Amino acid sequence: MLTKNIKFHNFKKKKIHTKLKFFFKDLVDNSLKKENLIHSFTNDFHYSFNKNLLTKLKKNKIFQIYGMGGSSLGAQAIYDFLKINIKKKVLFF
Repeated sequence: MLTKNIKFHNFKKKKIHTKLKFFFKDLVDNSLKKENLIHSFTNDFHYSFNKNLLTKLKKNKIFQIYGMGGSSLGAQAIYDFLKINIKKKVLFF
């Protein structure tokens, strides 16, 4: 049998480290800057985009993305996956 030499021990659910939990809670509570990354995990986080800028970008028909490696390949992979639903033309350089 294949499982003859495999030893199984302690498959119980691991304990949650209380020190880590309190450290994260303290880190979120003490972050005073609104630009802080930790602030994005709180309930009062709001995105900082401008609605007028989005309406201007909606009018464009062609978008150009410049980058090397992962900086443009990630966007290109998403574009290729959703190409059927996207009516805008996107050029990658």
